[in-house]
Amino acid sequence: MNYHDVLKANIGAELGRRGFTQSKAAAIGIPQSSFSARLNGSQEFKLNELVVLSAYLQVSLTVLLAGVDADTEGVTA
Repeated sequence: MNYHDVLKANIGAELGRRGFTQSKAAAIGIPQSSFSARLNGSQEFKLNELVVLSAYLQVSLTVLLAGVDADTEGVTA
């Protein structure tokens, strides 16, 4: 599992727990189409977007990043 798959799974789980839909993405300043592209892997999430998303979802950034580390395929130093 690569880092994007881990990140996507973590974000998806938190979105589901809170009933957050992609159409609500504008509330955090990410256009719905861009949010969708990030979730499907065609674009990368930016760190500031993850910070804003974690605040909006009221979870720590570490929750969204759980399981993502330098040993995960696709992550470079």
